[in-house]
Amino acid sequence: YSGVRKQIILIMGSCFCVKVNDELDTQSAPLLPKVEAPHDVENDCKSEAVRAEVNEVKIETVATAVRTPPPSSATSAPRELSVMTWNIAGINNNPWEYYVMLDDPNYKSLMSNVEEFMTSDAQKLSVRDVLNEIDSKLLDKLLDLLREKQVVTNANEQRCKEVLESDIEKNYVTACVDAFLCNKHVGQHRLISWPDRLLNTIDDKHGGFVYRPTPINYYPTKFADKADWFAQWLAFMRDTGIDILVNQKNNKYADGYQKAGLGDADDFLFINVVLLCVFDAILVFMLFEIERQSNINWQDLKMQCHKILNKDKLMNTVGILNRVYGDCDVLFLQEVRNNFVDAIGADNELKAKYQIVFPQEKSKNNQTSIVCLKKTCFGAEAKIEEVSQEFYDCYKGSVKIGKGDLIALKVSKPNLMLVSFHGDTGGLATADVLSVIDEVVKEKEWRATHKLVIGLDANTYYDEFVGDKKDKFYSCGECNELLKRLSMAHCFDYDALPQHHTSNCPRTYLQPQLNKAVKRSDMHNKFVSFRSPKDYIMFYRDQFTLNADQTMLDNTGNKHYNGDVEYVLPAQRFPSDHAIVSTKLTMK
Repeated sequence: YSGVRKQIILIMGSCFCVKVNDELDTQSAPLLPKVEAPHDVENDCKSEAVRAEVNEVKIETVATAVRTPPPSSATSAPRELSVMTWNIAGINNNPWEYYVMLDDPNYKSLMSNVEEFMTSDAQKLSVRDVLNEIDSKLLDKLLDLLREKQVVTNANEQRCKEVLESDIEKNYVTACVDAFLCNKHVGQHRLISWPDRLLNTIDDKHGGFVYRPTPINYYPTKFADKADWFAQWLAFMRDTGIDILVNQKNNKYADGYQKAGLGDADDFLFINVVLLCVFDAILVFMLFEIERQSNINWQDLKMQCHKILNKDKLMNTVGILNRVYGDCDVLFLQEVRNNFVDAIGADNELKAKYQIVFPQEKSKNNQTSIVCLKKTCFGAEAKIEEVSQEFYDCYKGSVKIGKGDLIALKVSKPNLMLVSFHGDTGGLATADVLSVIDEVVKEKEWRATHKLVIGLDANTYYDEFVGDKKDKFYSCGECNELLKRLSMAHCFDYDALPQHHTSNCPRTYLQPQLNKAVKRSDMHNKFVSFRSPKDYIMFYRDQFTLNADQTMLDNTGNKHYNGDVEYVLPAQRFPSDHAIVSTKLTMK
């Protein structure tokens, strides 16, 4: 009788233990919050620890009664990781280069008028007419300045006159404005773009900037009229501009100009100064003419753009991170300015919440990829080791990646491998970067010890746009196929093709590369280069479970996505040209 009694007790005890374990497993399953209500990660972390302790205590008590060990799966809850990635975008020195979503309706009207001028009026108006409207002696005054600055000397004056008469006058000044701006010879030999790059925005020795007087930068002084612009332009070139160009006249573009049999470095310098002046003159003429006809103050609008795209850009960016994404465990950020930590201020909330990690070698272009780790989830005992160089050493891709484009961190408690990366414009480096990440984590045996998460601007494009242009653009479909081969997945339902764009930034007609300008009517075209799904969060399939319904796109700064093709980036309240991508991953 006693033996039977013992068996009954053991059976009842085992059933009770299973019942308790089932209840505990149900209680410890991660409950994902609604999108509109960000969870408190710090309390989540504490709650998981408390639940684990409760599990151990209750199971141990029951187990003692029935004298059987608990199943190991009941000792801890799955750990959820909340992550986001955002290319916050470097500061563009030309406020007009891309369309911006401003509240002021005059902006849209101005850009429509610019498009009308460039596509219609510019075909009827000669460059000479523009120059004469500004100053009938414009070229003569420019030549006087070049003599004063010893660009034109007794030794080369005859040669400069030949260039002026046989080339500049014949091929540029007598042409219509449209022909001048679309001249393939100009683009092919980096005429205008070379001096514009050097003189558009200049770092001064005091940490500030000096600007060439032109509409396509943040030059702070207003022009009273077209003649006033030319006076300020001459003064800048006399005091600063020409000296910079003279010091840089021996360059690869000048070498190419000479190899093409077009002239030496002095000729290259001379023609560039003249054509730069003509280019700026055309823009100034156009904008003042539009202002005269429409009463739209273009200089006031430029100051609005300056405030959004430059002056307030950093703090607006950090404000979104603090206010909307301060609950995320990991922030992957790209194109971050190298002075980011100092610039946001010592007492900024972001510094209090996150450990902000830059790579040891930052980007020379001031556009560095970084990782921010939430301190309440990665405590003081967590070890953080940068291992970026391991990936650079193994990278053999045909498209170069610069230092600072990629950062890789090995983090403990929990053990994670975190990579932040932004690729080239065409996305042609992305496949090689993903492949080398997979190669290195396997070779170093980190795949077995650390769970991989990548936040990246992959610069992928819709397959329908890429078509037969695979040598120039990397498609979403190609990227998906690679992820499958690498046993990786992305946050858009593992391997489904992304359905929504994360970047929508068409170029305007107020920038040097007019062949890339987009008409307003063309914004509605479905598959285009300027609108595509570029940003992802990636991971190994066997290391994480994706909560796909928690993947969100945000291009407004308030966890809302506006998919209207006319809603361009940046916008009045969203300072980047890339949407934010966020999701939640559960560790396996």
